[in-house]
Amino acid sequence: MNAYEELLLLIKEMKRSLVSQRDRRFYASFKQTTLFAPTPTALTSPVSKQISPTPSNLACVYQNNLKNRECSTKNPQDAGAKRVAVQQQMDASTHLEKRTPLQPTDANALRSLLQRTMPNMALQKAIPNDDVAKQIASRWQEYGEEPIVLLLCDKDEATKTFCRNLFHALKKQDVKVRALIGHSIEIENRWKFFVQQKIELCIATQGIWSYATCKTLLKSMPATHSLFLSHIPLFILDPIATYTPEKKKNLWNSLCTLLHLPSLQ
Repeated sequence: MNAYEELLLLIKEMKRSLVSQRDRRFYASFKQTTLFAPTPTALTSPVSKQISPTPSNLACVYQNNLKNRECSTKNPQDAGAKRVAVQQQMDASTHLEKRTPLQPTDANALRSLLQRTMPNMALQKAIPNDDVAKQIASRWQEYGEEPIVLLLCDKDEATKTFCRNLFHALKKQDVKVRALIGHSIEIENRWKFFVQQKIELCIATQGIWSYATCKTLLKSMPATHSLFLSHIPLFILDPIATYTPEKKKNLWNSLCTLLHLPSLQ
């Protein structure tokens, strides 16, 4: 007998064990059922001889005998107690008995059999850890859901102040914008996850050019002078020191055009 036949034989034995246990549970629960097991008085009564022994008729005979026994009882308390006992017995018959545990299987024998029959299958002795998958699934909570992203990629105070003022100005225009730190995304190598979010526009500072991992996702279209972070439209700010009052006005008008806002006159 080869390894494949051994595997088939093991599967058949497991199925046979499951079926036999299921049959035993069903038979044990069926013996407790009282609806289809009339009392001896019902079988000897003239009514039971005239009615065909179908399940519905047997149930009617059982109920009639139950009423007759209650009516013939002189003490009402005894009749009520019998009624409660019968009802509890009927309720208990509707539930299956506790399932018996399956027979333990030798894991080492099953593992060796699988290795012989399917040598290309990778088997692991321990359950894989899903902490990384849970962290990836919950990262959307860290970034937020706003479609406009203001990405701070520089550490100097002048850039931080400029981006803070720009963020508040966009908020006053009811723009759904969120501010993120690009350095943390670069260190944790999360750019591939970042570009999978629903982002309509990403506004970044000049420090984005220093991110090696991020630069692999940058794309340019010289015909339209457009930049993209993967498929996300990217707007990179000029060095903050070069923004004069007139240049700030032009910057705001450019952002208003991209965001479909009224521009300054």
